Amino acid sequence: MRAALLAVMLAASNVHALELAGVFADHMVLQREMPLRVWGQAEPGQKVHVQIADRSADVVAGRDGRWRANFAPLKAGGPHQLKVSAGSEQRLLSDVLIGDVWIAAGQSNMEWRLADANTAAAEIAAAGEHPQIRHAKMPHRVSLQPLRDAPPLRWDVANPATAGEFSAVAWHFARRVQADVNVPIGILNLSWGGTHVE
Repeated sequence: MRAALLAVMLAASNVHALELAGVFADHMVLQREMPLRVWGQAEPGQKVHVQIADRSADVVAGRDGRWRANFAPLKAGGPHQLKVSAGSEQRLLSDVLIGDVWIAAGQSNMEWRLADANTAAAEIAAAGEHPQIRHAKMPHRVSLQPLRDAPPLRWDVANPATAGEFSAVAWHFARRVQADVNVPIGILNLSWGGTHVE
């Protein structure tokens, strides 16, 4: 009985442990030349220190444990580290780029993998030539109510081991755009075959 009570108490004490929102992860791309926001949760009332590039901000978690740090726009570049600390806890994300972030939304045509394209072998073999293209696929998740946060995402760097799982349309789009603007390109893939836009 005591062990079960202790487990419940420990679980409750970690409800507001320091966390970043799910969209933030190693290898991500953040939007250039726009106000930059970083958010997550911590213990209510706890001071949170956030640092990226040469910028830093201190914020305080609200009564619900949520916090948000705002930064002035950053120019394209990187890689940077994103450091977040609160009390004795710290979260460190590496290989963070600043560039252009695009949403790839739609149904099966957008979700269609590069590995299934006619030119898959050549495109995948050459993917390592484009390490500043990054892709994150949103896991399929159903909810009848709006969700406050995304599940944890994995940002993949374009290379022959990862590119086959990228959206084929988004991959060709990213390559074309990067050739034009010469900045890192992040693709947030929200596609889900056979679904409504909601």
